[in-house]
Amino acid sequence: MLSLKRNDLEFTTVDGLACSLNVYEPVPHGPDAGLVRLLIEAPGDEYQAMVEQAQYSQKFLGKFVTHFRFCPDWRSHFKVPHEKITQREVVLTTGLVLMIDARIASYVQALCDQGYIVLEARQGSDHPLGAPAFIKFADTIPADLETVWNALGWYNLDNSVIPTLSRGWAHEFNHMFLLILDDWAANDLDLTARRYQLDRVPIPYIPEWPKLPRAALLEQERLVRKEVARLNRLDARATFEDLVGLASGRDTHTLKPLAELQRVLADDPVLPFLERGIKEPAALARGLRWHLRGLAPDLILRKIEVEEALNRRDDLRRQQMMRDRLAKME
Repeated sequence: MLSLKRNDLEFTTVDGLACSLNVYEPVPHGPDAGLVRLLIEAPGDEYQAMVEQAQYSQKFLGKFVTHFRFCPDWRSHFKVPHEKITQREVVLTTGLVLMIDARIASYVQALCDQGYIVLEARQGSDHPLGAPAFIKFADTIPADLETVWNALGWYNLDNSVIPTLSRGWAHEFNHMFLLILDDWAANDLDLTARRYQLDRVPIPYIPEWPKLPRAALLEQERLVRKEVARLNRLDARATFEDLVGLASGRDTHTLKPLAELQRVLADDPVLPFLERGIKEPAALARGLRWHLRGLAPDLILRKIEVEEALNRRDDLRRQQMMRDRLAKME
């Protein structure tokens, strides 16, 4: 179930895919509790990403959209699988007919033939991020299956069974679910459940960010230069909010170290001006990058001052939080 939609965004990928992105607030309960959900619709396809609420921000969203647009291989990680699953008829002892996924149907039929009433069942996805397998009984369940599923922690109080997945390994857990049913049908269940144990490290919600192609960096640079030009026109009228809101994103200057910046600007008269006005090396590097993006020297000094003021404020907040935490421990 989706929670309240926060905002939406439309964009086109570098390969011409028209996309509509919706962001949904975290739900309070369930396996997705505390996760912001990003749903992206494109012609014929759907993508989904989730991120912990503490990590989500407009800056994160911008970074995600940029990588989604320019990195097709990375984008494919979020594609929602649409698998065509064949179903078969299963006839209950009552005469009722169920349509059940083909790979699990024979086991459901065997259970029903022995008097165990299955209300619902699915074989699960073959996709690493797909849906889990599932089976639900009306009342009683075979004792040996219950023993195994309890040992694995898959059996629920409502007589349903669902694998406890490690994220990114749904296909392996679903195959193990079917193996258990197959062993039961062959009267070869391992009642210790050791044969069915899977130890998998969950994959992260957001895979490692790939290196952006130069086209993405140049596009970001053009966008930043437009904002820089606006602030240059404002000059002394540029506000605190204007300077705080000016963000570089990732462009061709982002990763240039101070030494390289000084070498590139060795003959530029702005270099000694900024070196006199900015003493801290990391701040000087940021200032020189802003010069390469076209920001006026006086505005560069003001922006660095604003950043330092915000950093001091954040440091004081962290120190106060630490003091408060220590006080609670006393």
